[in-house]
Amino acid sequence: MPQHDNDKKMLRILTIIFGLCLALNLSKPAFSQQLDGKILSENDCSSDAFLIPSIMIDSEGVTGTEARDIGIKQATIDAFDKLVRRMAIPDQDAIGSLDREAVERFVDFIRISSENALPRRYIAEIDICFDPVRVRAGFIEAGIAWSELLSPPILLLPVWEEPAGVRVWARNITWLDGWHQFKTDDNSLVRFTLLRPSLEIERQLSARAIASAQTDILARAAQAADALQIVWVYAGLDYQGAVPELVLSARLYDNEGAELARLIDRREKLDGKLNLQNAFASIRQEITSIVALRWQQANLYHLGTQNEILITVNVSNMNGWINTRRVLKAQASIDSFTPIKLSKGEAVLKARLSAPVESLLLSIKSLGFVLEPSERGYILRTDIGQ
Repeated sequence: MPQHDNDKKMLRILTIIFGLCLALNLSKPAFSQQLDGKILSENDCSSDAFLIPSIMIDSEGVTGTEARDIGIKQATIDAFDKLVRRMAIPDQDAIGSLDREAVERFVDFIRISSENALPRRYIAEIDICFDPVRVRAGFIEAGIAWSELLSPPILLLPVWEEPAGVRVWARNITWLDGWHQFKTDDNSLVRFTLLRPSLEIERQLSARAIASAQTDILARAAQAADALQIVWVYAGLDYQGAVPELVLSARLYDNEGAELARLIDRREKLDGKLNLQNAFASIRQEITSIVALRWQQANLYHLGTQNEILITVNVSNMNGWINTRRVLKAQASIDSFTPIKLSKGEAVLKARLSAPVESLLLSIKSLGFVLEPSERGYILRTDIGQ
């Protein structure tokens, strides 16, 4: 075969190879490139409020790389939607203006818990941590009102009353069992908890005293659950009228037993048309949604009107100062803080708040510390420096 034929044949082969390489390079999805450096095996999210954990991926593509890209992109979009549902006040028209196709700009990092990359399929479990600064900027640009403060535990305290008596710790009571089996929204900023029946608990917290919402008993219940608020939920049967009625009531209390709000007062006629299972399920969802919305509205991220407060902390060494910074930096209510004075035994900080000061007080209290008013601001009382 003449040499020039060999050269032509080799040129055709090289051209085909070059074309394939170029096609493969051009077909690499932009999404993968934009997330380069953000996919990590392990890392800690700066705030649990911005972490969407345990996202399952099972995607397919022409190649394994494409399947991976498709899966991670969809998981990121789904995670961002979940973050928006967690933080944004519901039913805002502005939520629809967020660009879901550019959500990678909000990602801080992706943590891979497990993965299995196949030739045309990608299976993985990942966590996605979003960057607080960029998410806030996106919400501000879209004009969205939101909260990012995770609540301390809020105790759900259900009560059932019928002619035979009051029940709080009994089993096989539809109203009570429903609350203990109720799966609260794990994507909510509000974290609910329940007291599990025990002999000690039942001796300390009598059903009748709880039903009466006695202040000292509610305070004791909050202490037993390590909760800062209580949602007292009552259901009872009233046979005094011509048609029996189901009485429903819900109250919000602080951890000292003081009433904060009346959430629900309702009566439903038991005329044979009311399905109790469905009615109870509906009321559980309604009550927890009301509490979650109240929490969001009370702890909105404030724009442009941040209050500044002075916080004094007693610190005995450098570790105390470092730990103090760590605790304050983790507070969603604090937008930023600046050291004003650092001396032996004391640090004074100017903190710029992004939520009402009450939110900060509540958050600090949930950590077991105390932020007390003083003549020049607030004093943070804690043993974190020891």
